Amino acid sequence: MIEENFSCPKCGSQTEKINEGRTVGTRCPQCGWSVVTTYTQPIDQDVELYEVGIKKIDHPDKNQIKVISNLSGINFLQARKKIKEGGSVLFNMNARQTSSIKAMLIEAGLSPAINPDFKW
Repeated sequence: MIEENFSCPKCGSQTEKINEGRTVGTRCPQCGWSVVTTYTQPIDQDVELYEVGIKKIDHPDKNQIKVISNLSGINFLQARKKIKEGGSVLFNMNARQTSSIKAMLIEAGLSPAINPDFKW
């Protein structure tokens, strides 16, 4: 169990938490004493490359086509064709990037198809 209130071992003052990016720890605002470490989230430790595609939609709307067009760097007609066909791999990327793309696809009403199974 992590102690919520921690006193500085150097001067006895109340310390404050540090949580800046990947740096976590505690520091004393009075004397400057600190202890820090790094924390890497498990998703950033995942070294798997994921294939991201989309499931077929017979009648995609304009917004869905625009999302695929913008994310893939293809024109409107190519994007519409990809959505109508489904199944093709659009991206090969790490877990953090896959998580971001997955969220964008879901927000647009598209169903991502990710291989291997994506636990994030």
